[in-house]
Amino acid sequence: MSNTEIKQFLFIILFITINLVISFSITYFFGITNTVIYRSVTSMISEVTYEMLIFMSLALIESSIYEVSKVKFTTI
Repeated sequence: MSNTEIKQFLFIILFITINLVISFSITYFFGITNTVIYRSVTSMISEVTYEMLIFMSLALIESSIYEVSKVKFTTI
């Protein structure tokens, strides 16, 4: 792995941890921690909670920003 890939990996781990803390903090503040919205019958993911929705939304926003900035800097 190159130095750039290692930095990207560390930032991904950092942002995942920050997203987990933010999503848990938001749901804890509103009193909806571990509240199940939907129960699925799949074996991989059996419950959809508010924490998961907030976490996935934050991850989508961050990945969109990353992709846009990557395209912007490579075209310059």
